[in-house]
Amino acid sequence: MIKLAEVFQDGMILQRGRMVRIWGESSSKEEISVFLNKEKLMSFKIPKGPFSFFLPPQEAKENASLQIGEITLKNVDFGDIYLAGGQSNMEFWLRYDFDYNHGFIPEEDKHLRNFTLGQYEFEGEKEEGLVKGVIWDKWVNLEKDNCQYMSAVALYFAMKLRKDLKVPIGILSCNFGGSKASSWVKKGDLKGDLEVYIKEYEDGLKKMDIPSYLKMKKEMRAGMSDSLSQKMLDGMMLGGEKMAEAFKMMQENAIENHQDPAEIQKRMAVYSQIGPLDKNRPEGLYDTMLSKIKGFSLKGVLFYQGESDDYHGELYQELFTALIKRWRLEWEEELPFFFVQLAPFGTWMGNNGKKFPLVRKCQEEVFKSVKGTYMISSSDVGDLNDIHPKKKKPLGERLALAAENNLYGFKVEWLAPKGVSFTRNGEVLEVSFTDGKGLYFKGEEVNGLEIFLDGRKIKPLKEEIKDDKLIIILPFKAEGKIRLEFAQQDYYQVNLYNRAGLPCFPFVLEEA
Repeated sequence: MIKLAEVFQDGMILQRGRMVRIWGESSSKEEISVFLNKEKLMSFKIPKGPFSFFLPPQEAKENASLQIGEITLKNVDFGDIYLAGGQSNMEFWLRYDFDYNHGFIPEEDKHLRNFTLGQYEFEGEKEEGLVKGVIWDKWVNLEKDNCQYMSAVALYFAMKLRKDLKVPIGILSCNFGGSKASSWVKKGDLKGDLEVYIKEYEDGLKKMDIPSYLKMKKEMRAGMSDSLSQKMLDGMMLGGEKMAEAFKMMQENAIENHQDPAEIQKRMAVYSQIGPLDKNRPEGLYDTMLSKIKGFSLKGVLFYQGESDDYHGELYQELFTALIKRWRLEWEEELPFFFVQLAPFGTWMGNNGKKFPLVRKCQEEVFKSVKGTYMISSSDVGDLNDIHPKKKKPLGERLALAAENNLYGFKVEWLAPKGVSFTRNGEVLEVSFTDGKGLYFKGEEVNGLEIFLDGRKIKPLKEEIKDDKLIIILPFKAEGKIRLEFAQQDYYQVNLYNRAGLPCFPFVLEEA
C-alpha cells in the first residue's frame, strides 16, 4: 500500500508544461500504474519505503482525475504554481489588508487554489495538536470563507495572473512570522562569515535553562489557539487602535487571572530565546516546513523577508544568496525569485528600522548579482509605526508584473525607476534615471531626497521634472562636492514614480 506526501490531495494544482515530481512511501515493493482522466500514463515498480516518480508534462487543464495505484485524486488542476516564502509580511493574511478592511472581497474562483503549510517549529509539534491553523496543510479554493486566511501578497499576485493568463494558479504558502533566513537553509550553507548564526545559537544553548525553556515553550504553545491569543494576533496585525485595544484586553485578562507581571515577563524572556524547539534555530524551518515540499514542481518563488535579519544586516546579501542557492539545489533548477525590497519603517513594539537601509542595499546587490532574481519596490507603502504595511495589493500586483514580463513575455513595465547619475550646471542639478519614462512626483517636493554639500545638508530651492529627469535647483551656485541620497532613511514615503506608477528605488549618487 502506498501513501503520498501530504501536499498531494484532492483539489490540488500541479505545474503545467513540465515534469511533475510525485513522492511518498510504500509499505511493500509493488508495481503501480498512473492514470490521468482514466488514460494510462505509465506503470513502474516502486520499492518498500520512500519512492518518487515524475508525471510527463501536461497542458493546462481543470478538474482532472489522477489515479496513482489505488489512490484516486479528484478535482486536480494543471496550471502555474508559486511558492510564497518569507516571514510575517508574506504570511500577512488578507483579513488584515487595507483593501479588505475597506470593502474589497475577492470573487470566488475554483481554479485559484492555496496550500498553506502548517507552521510547526519542531518535529512532533503537529502531533501534540496544540497549534491549529485555519487552513493549514490542505488545498482550498479562493472562497469568501477562507480567503481571509491566505497570504495577501500572494493572493493579489495570483488574482492578477489568473485574470491575465486565464490558467489555474496555485500558491504554496511556506512562511513564518519572525523567521530569519538562516532557519530556511541547511547548516552547511552557513559557512565563512555566516557561521556566526550557528555560533550564536550554540553559545545561547550553553547559557540556557533547558528544562525551564521546554516547560514554558509547551505552556505558551498550549495557549496560542485560544480566543484571546487570536484577538491579540488580530490586534497586532491590524495595528493602530486595534493593537492598543488588544494590549488593553491582555492586561485586563492578566489582572482578572491574578497573573504576576514579573512572572509574565520572565516567561516571555525564556520563550523568546532561540532554543532547540525554536523556529529560528539554524536549519529549523528548512527541516519542519520547506523539506515537506522541496521538489514540488514550481513556476517560481515569491519572497518577502529580511526584517528579522537586520541585526546582521551586513551579512544579508551573502545569507539571501545562500538561501536562493539552497532552494534551487533542492528543486534542481534555477527557480526564478521575485522578491520585495523592505518597506519603509520607523518603530514598532520595541523594533526599529535603523538598519533597514543596509538590508535594502544588500537586497539590491542580490538583485544585481544573482541571475534570475527580480526585485520590486515597496517605497510608497511603508508605515512609520508598524513593521507590517497594510496595503499589500500594490506589492502583489508589482510581483505579478515582474513575472508577466520575465516569465510570460508580456510587454509590461515592471521595474521601478532608479537614479543613476547627475550633472551640475551652476545651481542646477539634473538627475537621470533608469526605467524613468513618464517620471513624475506627487505633491510639492520629492520626499526622501537629501542633498549634501561637502557633508553639509542643504535644502533645494525647487524641484521639477523635465524630459524624464529630475531637475533640482539649489539656492546658490555650490562650490564643493555634491552627494544625493534618496530613500536612505529608516522611514520615508516615496512619491516619485514612473509612468507605470512604480515608486522609485532608493539610491545614492555622488560626484567623483
